[in-house]
Amino acid sequence: MKKSLFVLVLTLAISACGKREDNVFVYEGPGHYDEKIGEARFPGQARQVASPSQTELTPEERANYCAILVNPEPNEAIREGVLQELAGTWKRERKNTDFLGIPFGDTFQFSPDLQYAQLSGALFEPVEEIHAKRICVSALLERTDQYTDFRLIEFLAENNEGAAVIGVKFARPQLGHNYPVLWMTERQYYRYGQNEQPRDPDAAFETSHSGEVSARIWVYPTRTK
Repeated sequence: MKKSLFVLVLTLAISACGKREDNVFVYEGPGHYDEKIGEARFPGQARQVASPSQTELTPEERANYCAILVNPEPNEAIREGVLQELAGTWKRERKNTDFLGIPFGDTFQFSPDLQYAQLSGALFEPVEEIHAKRICVSALLERTDQYTDFRLIEFLAENNEGAAVIGVKFARPQLGHNYPVLWMTERQYYRYGQNEQPRDPDAAFETSHSGEVSARIWVYPTRTK
């Protein structure tokens, strides 16, 4: 009886800490985590972001940035390490298995060698892909919100038509995995974004969802190379 009570108390204590899946946290960050589709949402009133930035750069200064006015990762080895960790096909862990319940971006694929990235489609939302002529990796973002310790990954399209931006953070691995869980913000896309003044960093976390304050975080626990 004492043993059963101990197990019950331990189970309740674990449950109080956050969402667990197969005895491992899948997402333990802020916001509302929707386990049906594997993403975190942040209710509130959306912020208005000045876009492009009010900072005017010379052509020489502009060449140091992609679409966002953010410090690049200065260490080339760290930059390459981030891209190699991101490489592969990532899959969300979600409860909803119905065709109609498959969310946009259910899988994310990235190849640094090909400079290619793809997000899977959903009902009425086609697959999105980008072939990049340049990929920018930011330094860790010094923020005090849910995007603390994220990095921005920016893909400048090889056809010069735009720039795609995501925020990424590598969380601790699931049980039995030798790679981290990927937290990734819903992508932003700026048409001709590489040809004008860069946007403020907050622009990377804007959202088009009503009643939400900022970009959702998609959670990818599984990766195949």
